[in-house]
Amino acid sequence: MKDEKNGLSLMTEGNIWKKLIGFAVPVFCCSVFQQLYSTVDAVIVGRFVGTEGLAAIGVTGQIIMLTVSIGLGLMMGISTAVSEYCGEGRWDKVRQVVVISIFVVIATWVLKLITGLFLAEPILRAVNTPPEVLASAVLYLKIVFVGGLFTYAYSMCIFIMRACGDGSRPLFFLAFSCICNIVLDLLFVKGLSMGVAGAAIGTVIAESLAVLMCLVYMKKKMPMLWVSREDFRNTKKSRVAYVLKLSVPTSLQVSIVSLVAIFVQAVINEYGAVVVAGYAAAQKIEQIVIMFVNALSGALNTFTAQNRGAARFDRIKEGRHITVLISVGFMAVMTVFVFFAGKPLLGIFVDDADSAAVVEEGYLYLKITCGFYILLSLWQAYMAVLRGMADVLMPLVIGGIQIFANLSAIWVLEPLLGKGGIWLAVGVSWSLCFLGAFVRMRKYRLEKG
Repeated sequence: MKDEKNGLSLMTEGNIWKKLIGFAVPVFCCSVFQQLYSTVDAVIVGRFVGTEGLAAIGVTGQIIMLTVSIGLGLMMGISTAVSEYCGEGRWDKVRQVVVISIFVVIATWVLKLITGLFLAEPILRAVNTPPEVLASAVLYLKIVFVGGLFTYAYSMCIFIMRACGDGSRPLFFLAFSCICNIVLDLLFVKGLSMGVAGAAIGTVIAESLAVLMCLVYMKKKMPMLWVSREDFRNTKKSRVAYVLKLSVPTSLQVSIVSLVAIFVQAVINEYGAVVVAGYAAAQKIEQIVIMFVNALSGALNTFTAQNRGAARFDRIKEGRHITVLISVGFMAVMTVFVFFAGKPLLGIFVDDADSAAVVEEGYLYLKITCGFYILLSLWQAYMAVLRGMADVLMPLVIGGIQIFANLSAIWVLEPLLGKGGIWLAVGVSWSLCFLGAFVRMRKYRLEKG
């Protein structure tokens, strides 16, 4: 269905294959560019600063993910509400949700700012950060946290635009911003020898440009999303309560899991800078590999919520089947690719005396986890439908499963198998999460709603 007045292509009518793929491909491209922010930081710092610089970025990864996850979890719930109201054609309700998201952005950034300014070093010490990388890690973390406003604001714009069915336009903004990030990283890190601080500053500046372009575009081309004082006055408590009902469980899931992952990172840190650097590089590769599945699941989430708003439950069932088929096929190919190409890919990240050791450590992680990629894709597909159906229980169940798996990695598998036990726990976690989502899905009879 085409909303002629507002120029948006909604997902409640038309060919489902085309709707899902047409939405997922630009979202995937966006995700690639977005991941390039941190990956470019890691590559440039790894090659021009060295293993210790790469490790400094690596030890901050889970801490940054925790703070980002709080905001992104809330935004995922917000996007579900936006998609539902788009399906209903109620733009007044959509703008009220945008108002709520503005307050979410401000609140989460203030929390992140306080954490960065006052708690960066104590947190890094608490997770056993190697002494040789502590100072660089503290500096990197503080700069990224201060610039967190742009991270949250950009996420708000993107989630809202995608929830309305627009997955392509943000790609152009992010591509330009990513190019700026690469240029600024090379300038600050290589040209001006600013080390990890240069990488952090380049990322913050680039993200601020992405936010500016999104806001200008929304103001001029998507006026139905631009809030006014009247929208602030008309936002009802019941609307806030509904949005929080959708958002808080997902935010709790991803943030608690990220918090537990910090404890796992603390165990990894005890193995030293080489293992930390190898793990950091492997994580960057894996995040890129699974991006298309994440993008397709995001498309399915928006598709489900919009069709739920329009009471088209038959389309939801068919959309789920199509997504599973594509995801499993793609991840089967990626499993083989990562297994055989993992070492050359890891070699891109480092170029110093420790390169060979870093590659071997990173490949051990990839060799173990790639065997679970298909189950990961199935879990993501089922969770996308559950979120789109406004299922507020399952995110908490999944969070509990992931916490159990991570703690098992620390207390059981790591003492028995060493760091390989931690890597194995990642795949076991994905498997258990798929099982939980599959069982929960049986509750829904999508043909009848």
